[in-house]
Amino acid sequence: MLDFVHAVEKWIYRVTLFLEIGVSMLVIIGTVVYIADLPFKLDQIHLTGLSPYLIYLFDIIIGIELIKVLVRKDLDSMVEVLLFTVTRHLIVESGGITENLIGVVAIAILFFIRKYLFIDTDENDGIRRDYLEIHHEEGRR
Repeated sequence: MLDFVHAVEKWIYRVTLFLEIGVSMLVIIGTVVYIADLPFKLDQIHLTGLSPYLIYLFDIIIGIELIKVLVRKDLDSMVEVLLFTVTRHLIVESGGITENLIGVVAIAILFFIRKYLFIDTDENDGIRRDYLEIHHEEGRR
């Protein structure tokens, strides 16, 4: 019975891996389409202003960072996506003082997490790893 459970778990993991790759490919295609349309958006700045163009640029950046999250699956990528998302909201949206304060505090918290809750890159492979990942590896030994 335990072998059956492990086989089902392996199958589910593989299916989710293929779904994740499919979603990554769709995000890549959407990002490429967005980038291809970028020169036309640049041409329309004099009509629409800078704000729609900045929204467009931030959407591209967030799409690229989302692809990185789906591929690398590390905490650093997730923090970067959150940083860009909050920054996009602060720069592009015209919120009230409370919303802006919450956004600035959120960015400060994200920088705090990045500075103090990460362990430096591994000298062997140059990949940045967080505490939980290292702790998990030590538990397997």
